[in-house]
Amino acid sequence: MIVRWIALLSLMLVPAFAESVAGTWIPARANPNQRPPKLVLIVDGGKVTGSFTNGSGKLPLSGTVDGNNISFILEAAKDGRASRFKYEGGLSGDELKLTIQREGSDTPPRPITMKREQTASK
Repeated sequence: MIVRWIALLSLMLVPAFAESVAGTWIPARANPNQRPPKLVLIVDGGKVTGSFTNGSGKLPLSGTVDGNNISFILEAAKDGRASRFKYEGGLSGDELKLTIQREGSDTPPRPITMKREQTASK
């Protein structure tokens, strides 16, 4: 009887402890000698906002999130030409597995894996 109660309780608590795509992410294979680009995701209900920061600056992003699945658009401009990049993917453990594709491009989506940025503990 106790075992059944514990099993039922654990099933009820799983959604409460489910991971979120919210947070700061860096490439899983970042060059240790360079400052890695950062992806900051802020989740509010089904909406996601945030920014992507690299050596060229900070770019805003916006999109949607549904559980562990995410889709967002990042807009960038270079030499006066604007480009939109679509990111899609989902959370897998402590990794964010995404594909990136420039809108209007015939090139296939490029995969990228991000990991949560670890903060230094005090």
